Amino acid sequence: KRPTHIEPKFRRFLMDDLVDDGLEDDLIELINNDNRIRDITMRLDSLLHNRCVDAKTVLQWFEKEKLQPLEEAEAESISQGGAVSKSLEEYRLFHSGLRLVDPLRNHIRKKNGLTFGDQITLFYERLSSDKAYLQKVCEDYDHVLVDEFQDNNLAQGEIVKLMSEHLKSTCVVGDPNQAIFRFRGANVRNLEDFLEAFENTSNLTRIDLDTCYRHSQNIIDLSDALIDQSNSSINRPKVTTGWVNDDSTNVRVCEFIDEASEAVEHAKWVIRQNLLGYEYDEMVILARSLNYVEIMLNHFDELKIPYVTTSSGTLFRDDLSVQAGMLLRACIDPVGNVQAVQYLLNSGFMGVLKEDAAILHHRFRRTPQRLFDSIISIEGDIANREALARLHHFIEQHSIKQHENLNDWMFRVFKDSGFITDMINNGPNSQLSHLISILSQELVNAGNFFNDPRRFGFYLSQLMEGKIELEIPQVTKPGHIVVSTIHKAKGLE
Repeated sequence: KRPTHIEPKFRRFLMDDLVDDGLEDDLIELINNDNRIRDITMRLDSLLHNRCVDAKTVLQWFEKEKLQPLEEAEAESISQGGAVSKSLEEYRLFHSGLRLVDPLRNHIRKKNGLTFGDQITLFYERLSSDKAYLQKVCEDYDHVLVDEFQDNNLAQGEIVKLMSEHLKSTCVVGDPNQAIFRFRGANVRNLEDFLEAFENTSNLTRIDLDTCYRHSQNIIDLSDALIDQSNSSINRPKVTTGWVNDDSTNVRVCEFIDEASEAVEHAKWVIRQNLLGYEYDEMVILARSLNYVEIMLNHFDELKIPYVTTSSGTLFRDDLSVQAGMLLRACIDPVGNVQAVQYLLNSGFMGVLKEDAAILHHRFRRTPQRLFDSIISIEGDIANREALARLHHFIEQHSIKQHENLNDWMFRVFKDSGFITDMINNGPNSQLSHLISILSQELVNAGNFFNDPRRFGFYLSQLMEGKIELEIPQVTKPGHIVVSTIHKAKGLE
């Protein structure tokens, strides 16, 4: 069976399932009580993949060279009641993260899944340890061309070098000054390493590309000024534009006194470009983080400038979509997702009256975990008990059944609640249609990999709160500006 590709974001939610696989007690306690361990484990997992080293080797080195010396240095102070230093606390967390890397990888592989890092690392390990396999792979190829070589990680660079020894030719194209993926493990020394590995051979040819056909000269000059401030050790040629006319790209570098001023100027620029004939979906705004553009997007809302962002919160920008998300969360676990149940009551779902919802909220504000079970048994002056009973019955009847396919469950919920009818009436480009399409894709991975389907409720809450970043093709919408982080910009192609 072909393995399923696991998106990096899913690793965070699979950490809970590791507890069911049997871990040491201290690791279980960390997973349950300290969210930092999830981020640390994920970052270490990616780092070890990128550096093509195994977790066990690094763990042994870290214990001997880093953790044990610090533990011994602070042992006496701690035994006398002294506080653990911040450095030792961090080292202990890193140590626990290293201990969790292999269990996380094994859990994913046991369920027939592979991350992008797995695909590269496993291939590299096989190539480097099995010469017959390396020869067999290379028999199918005479030449290999690698573009954007500076954006490959160390493991990918080693794969290219291993294969190059068995091919007629290997060509790598890259520019260390264009390395924009260092944050995800790109090895900016790949070009230098490649040159060093083959500089003593007689058949190494270096060709400098000194004509740029993509940009005007003013863009090149601006780039050169920034590159001159870097520490690249590769000599580069003087680059000139290949444009045959005198056209130049309009570049504005702006400084603002605060984010509010920046938001106003961005909005003016966008509206002006639209008046000049540019469609909104021909524009894009790239930021280091979506947090940087929050004020600007609020201003866009005020001016009714249409936009979508790669934040998962963009899927829930109308009342119907929010209600759909809350309904799924309530059906997954009405006690654990009491906020979702409260939302459905307040929104009048199944005909619930606002005054009845207010009574329930007031009665159980200190014991919210009892809210759902009390919907049909609450005493007092309730105006429409039938509506409350319908809501309670619907949620009970639409919980996830044992061995039920999650996609089948979602469409059962939406069909019986009338959301599918709403989706058809609103058309294929509606917010609700888009949401259901995205959720359908996410449920496939969730169904394959979550031990307990109720954990999808937590994932769904993270989606609704905008804590997960989607890909640009997932959010692109006709007539809307795309607002994305820089590292998702590849999706603009």
